[in-house]
Amino acid sequence: MPYNSLLTTPTPAHNRHAGLALIEVLVTIVVMSFGLLAIAITQLSAKRSAFEASQRTYAIYLAQDLIDRIRTNTPATTSYTTASPIGGSLTGSRPTCAAASCTPQERAAQDMWDWVSALRGAGVTVAGNAKTTLVEPRACVAFTPDSILTQTGVLRVTLFWLPLGIDPNEAPPDPNDLSCAERDPADPRWQRLSLDTYVFNIEDLNR
Repeated sequence: MPYNSLLTTPTPAHNRHAGLALIEVLVTIVVMSFGLLAIAITQLSAKRSAFEASQRTYAIYLAQDLIDRIRTNTPATTSYTTASPIGGSLTGSRPTCAAASCTPQERAAQDMWDWVSALRGAGVTVAGNAKTTLVEPRACVAFTPDSILTQTGVLRVTLFWLPLGIDPNEAPPDPNDLSCAERDPADPRWQRLSLDTYVFNIEDLNR
């Protein structure tokens, strides 16, 4: 018997089974790819949510820190207020004064310098540059005196910052468009946090 006659020739049924197995492998790969993509998207979304939560937590910390500073220096409450958003830059040198000889207004100037530095990320530096959890942070401080009590009344600290995910194909929000006279920013992409509290200056009772 010739040697070649001993070789088996694949039948049509065998070819069909091989083709189906290949299709099953391809389908499995596609399904796994979609599954891995879904996991990656979920992880990215979770990281984004965690970062946004850390932004809001830090904003609350900053607002409360400034409120605490003002409460310990109520004779100069109005010295902390801002006519326009602050946080874009710091000019000049840090005001300094000894606690014993520092006037309430001088202490307010030093407090605001230190606080704006923290807002801009002075506590964390990378390669010598300040880094902050908040993106393009700005802040407003408003005070509404209670009747004739000049340093007693309602204090509001408002912070603005940008979230992650700003479309690079769109013009970014302009910090110069923010206004302390408006509670909500014109551009809805800005994140906002406001804390209201009541501050009382005991010296107002002696007037």
